[in-house]
Amino acid sequence: MKSTFIQQLIIAAENNANKTAIVDHGGKRQTTYSEFLALARKVAAYIQSRGIAPQTFIGIKMPYCMEFMAAEVGAWLSRCVAVPMGDNYPSTRIDYIMRHCESPILITIDMIDEISGMAPIEGIVPERDDNALTLYPSGSTGNPKGALITYDALDNNVPRRLVPDLPMQDVVYGISAPLYFALGNNIWDV
Repeated sequence: MKSTFIQQLIIAAENNANKTAIVDHGGKRQTTYSEFLALARKVAAYIQSRGIAPQTFIGIKMPYCMEFMAAEVGAWLSRCVAVPMGDNYPSTRIDYIMRHCESPILITIDMIDEISGMAPIEGIVPERDDNALTLYPSGSTGNPKGALITYDALDNNVPRRLVPDLPMQDVVYGISAPLYFALGNNIWDV
């Protein structure tokens, strides 16, 4: 069975193509759903062009911006496992995480120009029992260990956060936690 979370994300992006999806850079930049989905599909194409197999861990280290989110969704659209990391992580932590999860690639903001030149791919939707992402906690008791999150967990968690009778064009989420932080249980229902 395919991930309903990813299917809903694609449908929402296609149905709201010209609407603002993401505001970043301190409110100075707005990205439409169409632009966001196109970049995510280009990230997926980039991953596939490197011969990376599905369910491979893909390291992502970027500032808190639209490109970070597009890289994560792009990893998902290639059926890989996103491994988000903070832009301010020390190199020793990044090296440890990359070795621990055996990631063959670390997507950084410096790669976005090259990725933007890729032809986007379409039609790939991960399975519900695939792994979606791996989060590495602080490791305060030793070296951090990755916590795997499946699409099934995303499929079950995200839809219940939506207000049932509110049209999607009226839904706005504010995210202040870093993108490499487990936020799911901290979202307040309105």
